Amino acid sequence: MIFVKSLNHPYSVWMTGKTDQEIQKDSLFAELYNECCLTIPGKRLSYSIRNKMDQIDKKVKKDIVSRIKEGCSPLFIACMKGNVEIVEYLIKECGANVEQKGVYEVQEDRTSHYVTPLWCAAVSGQLDVVKCLVKYGANVNVSSDSGSTPVRSACFMTYINIVSFLIEKGADILKPNQNGGTPLINSVHSKALCQLLIDHGADVNVKDIHHKTALHYAISGLHYDTTVLFLQNGADIHAKSIYGDDALQTACLKMASQIFEYLISFYDYPKERIADSLELMGSMFLDEQHDLSTALKYWKRAIQIRNIDPSRPIRKKFIGYKKTYLNAIEFQTMDDLEAIEFDLGALRIQSLLISERILGPLHRNMIFKLMFRGASYADNFQYQRCIDLWIYAFELRIQKHTLLHNESSFALQALIKLCLDFYEKQKNGLLKAKLQYDDMLFIFKCLNFHLPSSIQALTIRPVFKNQQDNFDVTLKVKLVFFSA
Repeated sequence: MIFVKSLNHPYSVWMTGKTDQEIQKDSLFAELYNECCLTIPGKRLSYSIRNKMDQIDKKVKKDIVSRIKEGCSPLFIACMKGNVEIVEYLIKECGANVEQKGVYEVQEDRTSHYVTPLWCAAVSGQLDVVKCLVKYGANVNVSSDSGSTPVRSACFMTYINIVSFLIEKGADILKPNQNGGTPLINSVHSKALCQLLIDHGADVNVKDIHHKTALHYAISGLHYDTTVLFLQNGADIHAKSIYGDDALQTACLKMASQIFEYLISFYDYPKERIADSLELMGSMFLDEQHDLSTALKYWKRAIQIRNIDPSRPIRKKFIGYKKTYLNAIEFQTMDDLEAIEFDLGALRIQSLLISERILGPLHRNMIFKLMFRGASYADNFQYQRCIDLWIYAFELRIQKHTLLHNESSFALQALIKLCLDFYEKQKNGLLKAKLQYDDMLFIFKCLNFHLPSSIQALTIRPVFKNQQDNFDVTLKVKLVFFSA
């Protein structure tokens, strides 16, 4: 057996099947790529590698600089690091393709994007490289694999100098990505950047695939200055997301107190709407922040607004008596609230009643509240209260989606695991309360009722893997019933 120690060995051509020229090109590419990776920003290529590159034909140079390693060409690496002189050398002297895409990895969320060198330079904050690439003809509006343009990505990183330059060179600031996110939506964290985009014609009321506008995102991010800027430039306070949230409701759900006060101060909302919003704010502070004092403050303000005219109080709509909420009803007067002011359990039920009345039972935040509150009961071994809430949440998720939806499957699995744990603790004498036969029968009947439509859905092609997996989960749950 022959062992080849070096590519210069006389047998190396025979062993690899490559010509001497190909071996030299491989070696030169490896040397060039490594130097682009290791050279610090602002430096040129070494004399050694430039001398070797300058001695070969331009067609061969182009072939070498067009090669890819780990998803990137040498030009892509140089753009990311900000080595503008290397970038210019590779383009001008070696014929590197300014549109050759590479893989850009985002360490924070471990995602990868297939993008052009210009996109890479823009998101890396390399203004001089961006200018160089545009000088040599790079398209400022080429999108990444997710539909994001260089200007949109620079907006997300708040590189206002790069955004300004790209706009000057014809970047389309209205072009969204695949999810409908525009550069303006990507800029809500920076008032100065938003002002720049608005000055150049950005539309504040464009919606993404969730029907959210830039105003929704500014409020969700608690960006007060940007929110005011959008409102001063014609943002629609009544625009609703697919979840039914307008500006005021979004402020409540995100507990954006400063924005909330601005909205109810400068816009003419009906008194009932303001009272509803104050009650929802209180509910969110109680559930999300466990801030009882702030919750009570908002609820008492709402009562005052509802009773400005004692002869014609603004009454709350009654959603009916529900076992899930222990047949409780909402407080209407200050006396009602003060009677339960020190009963945390009763106040939490009030929070659920308020949320369901205002948001509606199918709102995603409402269903999340049911699951979260149920989990807190389970943590305190109040299994029956948890089962009551989770059965209701399971019903709502099927009603909102289908039995085959991921959220429905998650709710079902959580519910069954809880019931089994409850039964096990009861069996071992750890709990005196007993698992209710009616609850298990209800779950079983619910599955039986929805299984035929689920089977029918799976006959439609193509079959989605998530739906098939969730159907398998449902069948396993039914087997649990038969084996119990």
